[in-house]
Amino acid sequence: MSKKELRVRLLGLTLSLLVMILLAGCTDSSQSQSAASSVSQAQSSAPPISQTQSSAPPVSQAQPSAAPALQVENSEQPRDEDLARWDKQGAVEIEIRPRNLLSPIGGLLEFDVFMNTHSVDLSMDLAALSTLETDLGLYVSAGWWSGGSGHHVQGVLTFPEMDTGGRMILEGARRITLRIEGIDAPVREFEWEALPES
Repeated sequence: MSKKELRVRLLGLTLSLLVMILLAGCTDSSQSQSAASSVSQAQSSAPPISQTQSSAPPVSQAQPSAAPALQVENSEQPRDEDLARWDKQGAVEIEIRPRNLLSPIGGLLEFDVFMNTHSVDLSMDLAALSTLETDLGLYVSAGWWSGGSGHHVQGVLTFPEMDTGGRMILEGARRITLRIEGIDAPVREFEWEALPES
């Protein structure tokens, strides 16, 4: 690893640590320990950053299989930060990052969700409020949410890979939209443009 790559990686890890420390400042000590553990895991599992990548390290390890169902419109493999989407309506800010958009695991599509607020209780079941829809009109409801409660909540939102008719939700899709209803706003939409496998 060159000195430049090492400097870029250290800068990215430092930025990540600072963000986690700021988030931990608003939580109780048990949540702070969880945030520190997440930073430690992210640092130990983060892949090397090449000279062409940005300085922010990826949060998750979304790795496509040899024959992905979808290819993002960029010829290069997308980085996690390229796939992150934000919504800042009302008093709640939500960030969503797909974990395995290019290669569903075990028939499931997973999304990391980060919710932050200073005034709204975030203890709701996000799975009951979320749907995933494609530009082809196929949609599925979320099946599971791992998040907790409080003002700074993170967890994994999971969707089935097939709709109730047994159709693969991403097959042939060019755009997918994750919709969340009723979190201090009528609806929030997070969209990803994609192309079918050529």
